[in-house]
Amino acid sequence: MEGIIQAASASVYSPQAIIPVSIQNNVLYVSAGGSITNNTYNWYRNDTLVGTKTSDSTFTPIIGGNYSVTVTNAIATQLTLQSDTIFVVIPTDSVPGVAADSANIADTLSAIAVYPNPAHGVATIVFNEVTSGQYTIAIRSLSSGSVFTVLGGEAAAGQNVIYQNIENYAPGIYVITLIDSTGKHHFKLTIE
Repeated sequence: MEGIIQAASASVYSPQAIIPVSIQNNVLYVSAGGSITNNTYNWYRNDTLVGTKTSDSTFTPIIGGNYSVTVTNAIATQLTLQSDTIFVVIPTDSVPGVAADSANIADTLSAIAVYPNPAHGVATIVFNEVTSGQYTIAIRSLSSGSVFTVLGGEAAAGQNVIYQNIENYAPGIYVITLIDSTGKHHFKLTIE
C-alpha cells in the first residue's frame, strides 16, 4: 500500500483482510507488508492494550490469554490492519511471581478459547486441564438455542487442542461450553 499511496494519494484502501497471528518459540508475530520501519504494532490481550512497538512485528507474552494486534503505517495513514485472535498458554513456571501450585493458576488453566474468531471452515478449540479427566464441549446457537455439536472424551493434563469443522454452521453467534472437572466455562464464537 505504501507505493500506491505515494503514487496516488487519493486512493481508497479499505476494507482489508484479517492478518494471521503466528507463534514460534513463545513469540507472537505478524506479517503486515510494507516497510516494517513504517509500521506500528499495538498488541492486545483479551481486548486490552498490552504493548506498542514500532518497526518490530514481534511480541513475547508473559501471561496467557487471547492475543491480537492492530497495525498502522506512517505512509498509509488511513489504514489499520487487524489480526485474528490467537490463544496463548504460558507454562506456570515461566510466569513471574506465580508458584506452579497456586490456586489462581487452576482458574487460568481451566479456561477455554477458540480461534480464529470470527471463524469459518474450522475452529480451533483450546483448553487446559490441571489434571487429566473427562470433558464435554457443546456448541450452541445463541439465536436459536439449538445445540449443534457435543464433543467429549478424556482430556490430558495440560493443553488440549480440538479442531472442529464448522463449514455447515449458519453464520451467527455461538456459545461454546466446556464442562470439565473444574466446572462449566463459556466462550462466544462468531461464525462467518
